[in-house]
Amino acid sequence: MTKKQKCVLIFFMIFPALASLYGIREVLRWDDISIAQEIQGEGELSRPQDVEEDVHGLHEVKEGAAQKQEISPEQNSEPVTEIPNEGTQEDTQQTANISTDGYELVQVFHTQLPAMVQSSIRYHQYPIHYDYLLVTKQAIHIREKPTTASKILRKAYHYEKLNLIEEVKGEYLKEYNQDRWYKVFWNQNGMTHYGYVLSPLGEPRRFQFDKMEKALNILKGEVESHQTGYIANYKDRSGSAPLCNGKEIDPYGERRYQSAPAYFQADVKSDFRYIADGVLVSILEESPNFYKIRTLNFEGEYWVPKKYVSLNHSLKQLNQAIVIDRKNQNQGTFEYKDGKWHLI
Repeated sequence: MTKKQKCVLIFFMIFPALASLYGIREVLRWDDISIAQEIQGEGELSRPQDVEEDVHGLHEVKEGAAQKQEISPEQNSEPVTEIPNEGTQEDTQQTANISTDGYELVQVFHTQLPAMVQSSIRYHQYPIHYDYLLVTKQAIHIREKPTTASKILRKAYHYEKLNLIEEVKGEYLKEYNQDRWYKVFWNQNGMTHYGYVLSPLGEPRRFQFDKMEKALNILKGEVESHQTGYIANYKDRSGSAPLCNGKEIDPYGERRYQSAPAYFQADVKSDFRYIADGVLVSILEESPNFYKIRTLNFEGEYWVPKKYVSLNHSLKQLNQAIVIDRKNQNQGTFEYKDGKWHLI
């Protein structure tokens, strides 16, 4: 598999602890997007001792860094003001015009929902702009203008998200070899405030709704055109998979523990690779001892011994899903109704 091919994989994964306790059955991974689908149904919940660390190396970003003042806005616990994002496509506009404040405009950030995705937000406690600046320093200043001589309006701290509007040219700072500033906004005491942050002090991010929609539709089509199942070998309870060429890890980096052998032929003597516990699969054929399966994780069709495949709670349609953008570290929850996806 080439590096390019690896960038466009769809990957279903169940997180063992969450799956046991909350009934989450799979996560679709496509490019840098993941989808988690919760399965409603009866089933025995695992005991507390079933919860263990993520053995497949899927670790979350830790955000508990101390808020030390490093350079030079104060952390705001109030909800930010939501700016309407109406439109038909996702768009970060490149332009050489003048900004609303009279500075040379580098680009405007204005991500929009695709035409077939409707905003139906149900949670309004902490609304966030579709484009935002993630603070990457311990503490920074938000200034009234894109210059260090202007008034400091407030501070922002590590991992804080500031709603992002524009990138402009302002004062050049030799220390950073940079003259680009981001215009941001936040809500405080019921009012919307605007300011500027030097570009090296934060990372612009956005919600990749185009990729989210594509991943949702790929998964929905697969679920509704095939019987589905999932790899079930939590803690090797269905039996330890055989060694792959004498090793615990296959050529694709998958581990033997909590995985199933996926054979290239319906024969346990043929070559195989590992498929991790919880991976969603489509059932293509059945033999006395195997299911022929396909997964959106990677290309190919494989034969998996039946004892490693569960058909419990088999998905027949996809109506609700959580989409996680692993690259930008954000997520959206979607519901399908009236022929389109709703961002809820």
